Amino acid sequence: MPAGFRVHRGAIRAYLSQPRTRAHRDLIKRADRVVALAKVYVPVKSGRLRSSIGRSDPRTDRNGLTVTIFAETDYAAAIHEGRGSRYAPPSWRRHGPGPRRFLTNALSAAGGRQGR
Repeated sequence: MPAGFRVHRGAIRAYLSQPRTRAHRDLIKRADRVVALAKVYVPVKSGRLRSSIGRSDPRTDRNGLTVTIFAETDYAAAIHEGRGSRYAPPSWRRHGPGPRRFLTNALSAAGGRQGR
């Protein structure tokens, strides 16, 4: 007789939705590492962009447990994507700075997957 197993998706979802589980703590630890690296990689002029980098609390969605890493200044996307991006102001189109992908580079350096 072949061996088998049954996955109880509801039990997994219930476990992930409970705060303070090992999964939550691990995700927070990894997200904090990405935030710390992003703050190292970000170009600094006044420090406003660096201080705006942070993370959300873990939440459960259809993909599992999720956390969002963000930079909240109005110019964060322009710095991240550089000249020629849709986020760059018109004055940067030709002679602005190149991309400084501090968030994606931090994710990659922390051992996460590279994405855009």
